[in-house]
Amino acid sequence: MKDLHFDIIKEQYSEELNRESMLGQKAQVYLSILTVFLSAIIFKIKDLKQVTASLHECEMITLYISFICILISAVTIIKSLGIYEYRKSISLDRLIERIDSEVDDIEFNNRSAGDYIAAIKHNVKINNKRANLLSIALYSIIASFLTILIFILIIIR
Repeated sequence: MKDLHFDIIKEQYSEELNRESMLGQKAQVYLSILTVFLSAIIFKIKDLKQVTASLHECEMITLYISFICILISAVTIIKSLGIYEYRKSISLDRLIERIDSEVDDIEFNNRSAGDYIAAIKHNVKINNKRANLLSIALYSIIASFLTILIFILIIIR
């Protein structure tokens, strides 16, 4: 394997590690938004209790939909922040074994490329799962904002 091919494989591996970090940061931002949103609701819970006492069915449904969206976003954000097992490019034991076997650089790169490719495939699956969870969380946050806005517009009419 040429050094260029090996460098491309290592670059792909680095990109997935960067993507992991970016997904974690995005999840933290979503969690912060959700926390502020929930804090505002909790702060106004007394007013909300008074308002809900005189609501019609349509208004209550809108409120329930909003709370369901908040719950979905919270669950998906927490799941995306969960502990996932990312694969390393090469384990320390394998690295020591290859160094001890005194293989030349080309053979070392050829063997290591397989490890990198396996790690990339594994890490892509995990990152895709986390990205999908965060997409659901984002859509749920947007839906909860919209339904709360609709709820407010309905009750102030």
